[in-house]
Amino acid sequence: MITYTKTYTLHPEQKALVLPKLCRLYTEVFPVQTGHLGSQLVLNADGTEITAISNWEDEEKLVAFQQSDLFQDVDYQVA
Repeated sequence: MITYTKTYTLHPEQKALVLPKLCRLYTEVFPVQTGHLGSQLVLNADGTEITAISNWEDEEKLVAFQQSDLFQDVDYQVA
């Protein structure tokens, strides 16, 4: 198993747009990918950062998904 984490900064002017995209990525897109075992999003106390944590069967499956157009498009939109 391999764990992928990424922390996103939620700027006040972008929060309303970015947060739903992150939720979609980690609750709808990741779960249907080959090798995905589970994900969670953790919002910090002041709501300025969200850390995404996802577990994958192995590095090969994670890397294959990260290189997909789907991941690139959605991740770019929320970065």
